[in-house]
Amino acid sequence: MKNLNLVDVANNIKKVFLEQDKYVFEKKVTEFSVKGQFIGDIINFLMFDGSTTPPTFYEVSTPFDLISKKAPQHALVYRDGKCIFQTDYTEYAAMRTGVMDGLILSHTHKDELRDKRVLMFGSGNTASWSLKGLAALVPELTQIDYFTLSGQKSVFEELGQELGIQLKYQNDWMEKLSEYDIILCHTRTEESFLNESDIKNVKHGAQIHSYITSTEHGEMADEFYTNKINLVSDWPKVLEYNKILMRVVSNKQVDPSNITYLREIFSGEYVHKPEAPYTIFQFSGTPIQNLAVLQLLTSAA
Repeated sequence: MKNLNLVDVANNIKKVFLEQDKYVFEKKVTEFSVKGQFIGDIINFLMFDGSTTPPTFYEVSTPFDLISKKAPQHALVYRDGKCIFQTDYTEYAAMRTGVMDGLILSHTHKDELRDKRVLMFGSGNTASWSLKGLAALVPELTQIDYFTLSGQKSVFEELGQELGIQLKYQNDWMEKLSEYDIILCHTRTEESFLNESDIKNVKHGAQIHSYITSTEHGEMADEFYTNKINLVSDWPKVLEYNKILMRVVSNKQVDPSNITYLREIFSGEYVHKPEAPYTIFQFSGTPIQNLAVLQLLTSAA
């Protein structure tokens, strides 16, 4: 894996979101079933840059199956009838996902993070990249509480210490939920862990980041999603493949016009509703982030 500067990664992700109309993007999800039972899927992120001569094609593919429960990723770049770049993209996918926490907080909280209480769910690879991104982009954030179903993680805490972030394991986070200003979710949970009964305990004005998209549940119960909250997602096409947002829109809990997209955050056009009980950033993983990373990789190749 090439050692990319996370500030450069974040800045290029922002740049491509702002300039997304220059490119053509598609995200295709193909599901596989046997006797009516889901057994796996493959996601293809497709990107086309017509500004180069000849044009450049980018692809990231990731298969997933219920037996291994693994989702490797591979990237390919084509130009002039040749494959000009290819790489195992699995670690880059975790990186470009994890860096979104710091990138968003640098826009929504500016210099207000020092006194904010933060709770992170998860301690795996993406959560580790989130810590690295937070340290690079919002270094004033120096303390985070965390929880995992598998218990306290010394390796995760050591990483935090190396990065200047003190990590404290909170087994009783449920009793303290109302204290947290920011909640970051990086899990592979098989059921929602923030349930309808928890809504009343979420601190007014809290900001929640969630990344699960393609399951029959989210990290939060569907009841968290209403027209009363601030709801932000990646780009309008999420309503074609994000099962959480597709459900809450179909059930008329959320009107599509009440969803804000990241380009508005980065352009400064976002209008935050302070009266909203909380804000959810429902990330979905887009070709936009992938293009931003692949541009850096191919420029350094």
